[in-house]
Amino acid sequence: MPIKHSLSILVCNFKLVAKIFVFFLVILLVVGGLTIGVMKPIFDGFFTELQTNVPITAEEFFNHPILSMQKYVDMFGDYLTGNEHFGLQLFYLWLIIVVTGFLLRLPLLPVSKILHGKTTSGFDMGLLNAVVSTIGQNLLYSAVSALVLGTVDVGILVGCGYLAVALTKAIGLIALPIVALLVFILYAARMSLFCHWLPEICAQEKKNVFRAFATSLRPTGKRFVKDFICLFVLIIAGWSLAILTALPTFGAATLLIVPTLFTLYSAMCLCLNYSYKQQKYFIDNGVTVYNPVKKFETANETPDEQQ
Repeated sequence: MPIKHSLSILVCNFKLVAKIFVFFLVILLVVGGLTIGVMKPIFDGFFTELQTNVPITAEEFFNHPILSMQKYVDMFGDYLTGNEHFGLQLFYLWLIIVVTGFLLRLPLLPVSKILHGKTTSGFDMGLLNAVVSTIGQNLLYSAVSALVLGTVDVGILVGCGYLAVALTKAIGLIALPIVALLVFILYAARMSLFCHWLPEICAQEKKNVFRAFATSLRPTGKRFVKDFICLFVLIIAGWSLAILTALPTFGAATLLIVPTLFTLYSAMCLCLNYSYKQQKYFIDNGVTVYNPVKKFETANETPDEQQ
């Protein structure tokens, strides 16, 4: 139900996606430039090494493309391991991820606040009012979550990167989809641990961000598996849409998918929190009310009680 209802809430509030699209576009362009600046020295050094030490010929590459790609992956892993500046570049990468996380999380609380008002009371407070009313909480939430989750993200990326290189040497390129699946699982688990934080902030007008995190631990512990399944589906669906639409639309649809997924994530976190609290809420523009308590009681009634 949370997946279905969050999609319904997204469709009914799709104008929010259009409002934050420009913000995300600017942030992605800035982040893209910074990432290229950090990663360019790494790839430049690797390509220079390839020019001096060619592992395969063009004929070998066309005759055995899979084995050739595996050799390149092995060489790249060896290059990263022996790169004396890798630690400094890793720090720059962490800094970029933290700053990116901070900027990209800025719309999350205002969007969640708007959706919370519309799903609980049918009131639309507007994006500008939501930004102004949550500015203190928003800056603190974005900074703390960016620092914590940014560090976790770097750990996941570096760990899975080394695992991908090691497995590629052992079992070949089949290791890449295996590691990709592991990355999705880890990110879904990471998102599940914090998915009740935003709804708990929205539940009270002036609730302390850290107190909201403390109260979010209870539903996180009780509903971790259900939350994990919903968020794992969200990740797989998002990446699938981004990959399938990237080439046909020359990346235009992919840019739109980013703010769409952020809005859908906010809606899903609210629905997961409402399900835990068995709280009724609107699943559209103030017309249809979903009552999990009534649904639960109806499902447990005997045939005689239902008559």
